[in-house]
Amino acid sequence: MAKQQDPFLTLRSVTKTFIDHGEQRVVLDGVNLDVERGAFVTILGSSGSGKTTLLHIVGGIDTPDSGDVLIDGSDLTGLSDTDRTRFRRRHVGMVFQLFNLIPTLTVQENILLPAELEGTVDARLRRHAEVLLDRVGLSDRSETYPERLSGGEQQRIAIVRALAHEPLFVLADEPTGNLDAENSARVLSLLLQLTREAGRTLLMATHDHDIARQATLVCRLQGGELTTHSAAHALETR
Repeated sequence: MAKQQDPFLTLRSVTKTFIDHGEQRVVLDGVNLDVERGAFVTILGSSGSGKTTLLHIVGGIDTPDSGDVLIDGSDLTGLSDTDRTRFRRRHVGMVFQLFNLIPTLTVQENILLPAELEGTVDARLRRHAEVLLDRVGLSDRSETYPERLSGGEQQRIAIVRALAHEPLFVLADEPTGNLDAENSARVLSLLLQLTREAGRTLLMATHDHDIARQATLVCRLQGGELTTHSAAHALETR
């Protein structure tokens, strides 16, 4: 495990390229980042800037071409595909723009799915999921299927799913991008409140500068390069 004074998340010289129409495109160009435990970090950038790629690398969905990814003392770049999948299921909570709820599963079944895949569902976990459902105002919808829920309700369920198995950290990829202003504000408030109460580190990709007002650290991704600022400085230079 990492030493107490070490950053929770460390990226060192992370590079990622893709072939686009026969040409090599550098998406991440020697990215460096240190994130403290419990921080709320926003990654700002335009569409196609590489925000999602960066989150996928941190979450072990993708791997960098070169560089190191250290999370709570674990070196993700040294893990096999199978071990990265296990790490992700056990330790990462993910909230996506498109909700990604399985339509043939009930709300409760969707929430418990990550733990079911790991074989870790027990009475305590079920109770924790029930408490989270109550916290987001949907305790009466546990047996409902996603198609019967509004977009805002589905995203609240996605937040509960991301937190129910008590992950080390949470990754959110444009989590309010498909919601109206009222639901966006509610979903963001719930996500921040629940992750802070649980002491979870939160990394959120967004293009919304207003969200950055609440962040511990603001990162800008442009041309493959990542720069970091305090929230106040980032807003002054927008």
